[in-house]
Amino acid sequence: MHHVEVNITPTSWLATQLQLPRSVTVHHGLVESPPLVRIAGPDPKTVFVFMGRLVSTKGIRLLLKACEILREEKRSFELLVIGDGPERASLETIVREWQLTSHVQFLGRLKQSQISEVLAKATVVVAPSLGGEVFGMVVAENMLNGIPVLASDLGAFVEVIGDAGLTFKMGDPVDLARQMARLVDDSSLLERFRRSARQRVLDCFPMSHMIDGHTEIYYRLGSK
Repeated sequence: MHHVEVNITPTSWLATQLQLPRSVTVHHGLVESPPLVRIAGPDPKTVFVFMGRLVSTKGIRLLLKACEILREEKRSFELLVIGDGPERASLETIVREWQLTSHVQFLGRLKQSQISEVLAKATVVVAPSLGGEVFGMVVAENMLNGIPVLASDLGAFVEVIGDAGLTFKMGDPVDLARQMARLVDDSSLLERFRRSARQRVLDCFPMSHMIDGHTEIYYRLGSK
């Protein structure tokens, strides 16, 4: 480690966690693309989308518990689960046991074109991860798509979202359900996040910023 000139981290939060010498933060950059066109279905229910591998660290069981709370509150919503993994069978059993079959659909692993079709119907993307996130590309990509994001308050997620989305207390299904309910109930909040989420990514995480950040580091090191 004494021979390392620079340690590059994708978030300032990660740099504070690692405490490596000579750390520099260069955020991941995204290529600008047009926002997804929202396809309104005949049913005005709120459509939550989860994207990720079906493993415990991604917090999907926590999300199902929050859905159970919303069901008991008789709220109109749907959860679409994109992804697969070793816990899928047990999660599907939970959905049946918690009487969520009319609210939750497991879509499995999808092609990119199919993912885009699902996201065009999405009201909110939920990222309930319990740890292991150093940036949150799923969060940033969907913000760029103009989709409001609700994520656990992991340091990396908080840094990416800023004030352009909502967070909940990591591991707390009651707080997750509370924030989901806010989004179900408040269409003006959703509209504000649709605009501000995309603009935050365009302002803070463009690909040009990442390229310029790395270029500046390499030029500086090369001039020594």
